[in-house]
Amino acid sequence: MANTITQLTNVPTGGIFSVSTSADGKWVSFYSDEDIVGQNPENDFEVFLVELSSGDITQITNTTAGGVGDLSLNANGERIAFESRGDHGGVIPDGNREIFVFDSLSDSFAQIT
Repeated sequence: MANTITQLTNVPTGGIFSVSTSADGKWVSFYSDEDIVGQNPENDFEVFLVELSSGDITQITNTTAGGVGDLSLNANGERIAFESRGDHGGVIPDGNREIFVFDSLSDSFAQIT
């Protein structure tokens, strides 16, 4: 059986970081400072989620300061844990790096630390 490689993004100048794949193989998450879906003209570091069956990419965060960092996608792709200094979903951190979880079913953020 031959392996197939599929390009999911096209980022000419920035980067893709902390790629995480769901255990069921249906989702990929990562963070990037590129304007991948036209919602990041400031080129802040944002979290993205890719549905592999369709190739649809969704920008999950919209940080104006602080950006995001390392992340992890849970087994079925419903939740993404990530670190950030930003304000996500009205949860205002104290300026320190904190851990957040995004729940795709409820389209909400929770600050964990």
